[in-house]
Amino acid sequence: EDLGLTRASHDAIRGGSANENVVAMKLVLSGQKGPRRDVVLLNATAALVAGDAVKDLRQGIAVASETIDSGKAMEKLHALAELSQTLN
Repeated sequence: EDLGLTRASHDAIRGGSANENVVAMKLVLSGQKGPRRDVVLLNATAALVAGDAVKDLRQGIAVASETIDSGKAMEKLHALAELSQTLN
């Protein structure tokens, strides 16, 4: 909450089947706001801070949000999907 994220119930962020989780991730990476996005932002922020890519948690939230909102995160997902197809 101190970072501008909303506290969510476990039910709001609980995963489902593989197909349901794919849909949920695509919605988050397409910019859909909500508790799942907040969890993604918080996890991305932790990675950015741990990797010294940002100076603090607030900057991490800003960078992670911009990465999603600009479409860059979805582009990376598509690139990873294409790469995985070429490796099979």
